[in-house]
Amino acid sequence: MAKRISKTAYSFGSNLIYMLKNMWAHSRRYTFMAFFQAPFGVLEALLTIYLSQAVVSAVTQALEPLAVLAQTALIGAALLLCACAKKYLYAHMEPFMLDHDIRYQVTVFQHTISADYEAMESPEGLNRMAQALKNSGSDTSPTRIVVKTMSSFLENSIGIVAYGGILASLSPWILLTVSVTTIGSFLLMRQNSDWAYRNKSRWLGADRRLAYVRDRSADFSQAKDLRLYGMSGWLRSLFDQALTDRMGWHKKQQQVGFFTDGGQTLIAFVRESISYGGLI
Repeated sequence: MAKRISKTAYSFGSNLIYMLKNMWAHSRRYTFMAFFQAPFGVLEALLTIYLSQAVVSAVTQALEPLAVLAQTALIGAALLLCACAKKYLYAHMEPFMLDHDIRYQVTVFQHTISADYEAMESPEGLNRMAQALKNSGSDTSPTRIVVKTMSSFLENSIGIVAYGGILASLSPWILLTVSVTTIGSFLLMRQNSDWAYRNKSRWLGADRRLAYVRDRSADFSQAKDLRLYGMSGWLRSLFDQALTDRMGWHKKQQQVGFFTDGGQTLIAFVRESISYGGLI
């Protein structure tokens, strides 16, 4: 059984700096465009809030229909401009995200080729290689969506400051409630992520065994040996054992995720109840 990892090899900050340096070295222009999406996202959210407030104020103050129409049209035009800017920037970011992912795959292959045979053929080395390959090469792989994730992180950071100022002007207690519950929700998510990282090496071995047995069973060049030596039953037992191990860990993942989602739902209920109750 693989040894349990007690702590991360690299911290979140060091990984973030490493990814940012690679993005900047890859393309300064597209790195700037990735982070330039954030202000438009925050402005779009604020304009949406202001549009609702403007409509309610217009109704309560009994404004003229033309004045209401002009006000909503102006805000709508600003929203359309923000949406178009975000779409334009993201459309130019997609080729950059794909190329960024390919560069990481090339790096993984170069390290795989240059690594010692003993290291690559050991269970630990195979698990590390499987984990590196799993983190690249697909539309949802971390190395491909890291550009979008960093842009979203910057957008949320700006949004926290903007919304915090709005909430502070309404009631400091509401701001305190939202801050405390948000931190609690973040800690739950962090605990879930830490659990997945600590135990990832355990189910990567099962994934690797499943892929090996599946590939060997479907290889026509080895069909003669499988029939000649009666290995089908043995391969089936290996597959069943690896599948049982993997499903066991999948069940544990679902249980941890269920309790995390339940805790976040409870925190969100408390936050929304106190916040809207204070506003009403």
